[in-house]
Amino acid sequence: PFTCVVERPDLQEIMLGSLPAGVVKNGAGVVSYEHAPEEAGVIATLDNGETIYGDVLIGADGIWSATRATMHGNDLRGDSSGASYSGYTVYAGELYYDSPDKGEVGYKVYIG
Repeated sequence: PFTCVVERPDLQEIMLGSLPAGVVKNGAGVVSYEHAPEEAGVIATLDNGETIYGDVLIGADGIWSATRATMHGNDLRGDSSGASYSGYTVYAGELYYDSPDKGEVGYKVYIG
């Protein structure tokens, strides 16, 4: 499988820049979701009790992901959550230079 490391602010900028104004909801976390029964899409239940409909739900909610737990039918936390530490540590440094192999490079990541 393809693996890619993208800094969170860069990923957020790419995703948010692709959406029309007013479609992103901040300030309430997703507790669970279900497939919309009448049409394509999802209905998400938020931690403030509100339910919202969307065409797509992007589960970028961290290691204790409610989205992943709902998707796989796992507990949110603990041994049965499906989340485990891989043992990898990522060290990233930012440096701009002209790389002989790929042209201009923003940074390279070393995983160790």
